[in-house]
Amino acid sequence: MPGCGCLIASLERSMKGPADDIYSESKSTIITGKPNALFFNQILEKYNFDKKDTVMIGDRLDTDILFGNNVGVDTALVLSGASVLKDVQSLQAGDNRTPTYVSNNLEELLEM
Repeated sequence: MPGCGCLIASLERSMKGPADDIYSESKSTIITGKPNALFFNQILEKYNFDKKDTVMIGDRLDTDILFGNNVGVDTALVLSGASVLKDVQSLQAGDNRTPTYVSNNLEELLEM
């Protein structure tokens, strides 16, 4: 779920201990979802697939496409969701959110 920082903060706060010790130091949270490569490595280890044969398909530049690029696989942005073509066109050269492919929808992507 993108943008869930407030949920994470409340969970971290609840794990700090009894109410009288609420401000004590707690263990830090490790976020393993997109775009963190740890998530991909867990999938890779479990299913043993080859990065060369993998495409990360998604509708968000800041999670899905960044995730694929962070882990070294091709990426495909479908414009039927959160990100729009204007978002892609506004990216600077070398931005790690730049998709390998852009498609209006999944059907069009499969025809590429």
